[in-house]
Amino acid sequence: MPPEQVLQDVAAFAKFDRNGLDLEIEFSSPKNLSAKTRKFMLTLAKAQMEDVVNGSGYGWDDEDREEELKEEASRYLLVRRREDRALVGFVDFRFTLQGDIEQKMEGFPSLLVNDLQLAPEVQRKGLGRHLAMTLEMIARKQKMTFMQLKIFKGCDAGEGFVSTKLKGFAPDTTWVSPSEPIRMLQKLLSPG
Repeated sequence: MPPEQVLQDVAAFAKFDRNGLDLEIEFSSPKNLSAKTRKFMLTLAKAQMEDVVNGSGYGWDDEDREEELKEEASRYLLVRRREDRALVGFVDFRFTLQGDIEQKMEGFPSLLVNDLQLAPEVQRKGLGRHLAMTLEMIARKQKMTFMQLKIFKGCDAGEGFVSTKLKGFAPDTTWVSPSEPIRMLQKLLSPG
């Protein structure tokens, strides 16, 4: 299946027009990201995550994060205001196997969410939940067994979002040791 068809399969989820927002969601791969879009993604993630990542013991690094945005396996949902096409958020995800987080290509097929970042003006309006539901539908269409969420330890906003807004996610310690600076949460989508 061509990568651009990923969002076409769930076209009804490609817009968000409620709670005072009128947004469009588009799919992208690293080769289609402009330098301006990559800069927006890096700036937004850094503003919201640098302290959390540093506090987890992992350590924020602009160059490493920018290289991650260029990884061939990465996929993105970009969120834009419909009126002026300005970016207001993004999701960084990939289709992989559960063990990919530990550089082990083992386990069941999984949609791994590395990052979900929204500008402050679009937060707390249901958009994050909408994006998570969109990703779950994409994962199901792609016949993934699991959907995984990577959350840095100490990211109270991320933990709170998952525990109050999403259903069915549980900690997975099979692939990530409790001593690591991240937690992996996963949801079984279909028995493997």
